[in-house]
Amino acid sequence: MQATTARCCPWKAKRIAQRFAIDWLKLGADGRSFDRDRSLNKNFHAYGAETLAVADATVIATKDGIPENVPSPHSPGSSDDA
Repeated sequence: MQATTARCCPWKAKRIAQRFAIDWLKLGADGRSFDRDRSLNKNFHAYGAETLAVADATVIATKDGIPENVPSPHSPGSSDDA
C-alpha cells in the first residue's frame, strides 16, 4: 500500500530530508573555507559566489527574507581556526 501511495502521490510518501543533499566548500590556498574572522559570512570564500546546478532541473519554489545564519566560531571536530 505504501509503495502505491508513493507512485501515485509522491508528496505523500515518506522522505528522508537530506537523502540527496551535499555540502560543498570553496577552499582558499591555505585549505580553509574562510579568511580572517570566521564569525562573519562575508569572510567565507563561497559567500556571494554564483551557484551552479549539477543537473538540469526546474526551480519550483524559492523563499526570501530568511535571516542570514551566524557562523559558528569553531567547526566541530576541526582545527581550522588556527
